[in-house]
Amino acid sequence: MSSIGTQLKVNIHIERLGEYKMSDIDFDCLFYVFPNRSILLYKKDMIKADDDNYVACIDSSKIGQGAVMVKVTAYIPDADFEGGFRKEVETVYTGITISR
Repeated sequence: MSSIGTQLKVNIHIERLGEYKMSDIDFDCLFYVFPNRSILLYKKDMIKADDDNYVACIDSSKIGQGAVMVKVTAYIPDADFEGGFRKEVETVYTGITISR
């Protein structure tokens, strides 16, 4: 458990999508406790740890107290979809809870 105001580093990992590593695709992460208080980070805003892991740095005071969720949206190259990309969305609990 972390207190509100703590600056957090969260490792973002997406299982390989076919032949694509995280470094090959575009993605963004929406961190939130409540939908009206969130932090949206794009791949370019994160620290690349390696080809399959990125680190997101977030300020917990911007999302409030409670269980921190992250909604990851990945844009996978796929010629069968409009614009040449298929969107995959997954929402997971980060394992972090913010308290007062």
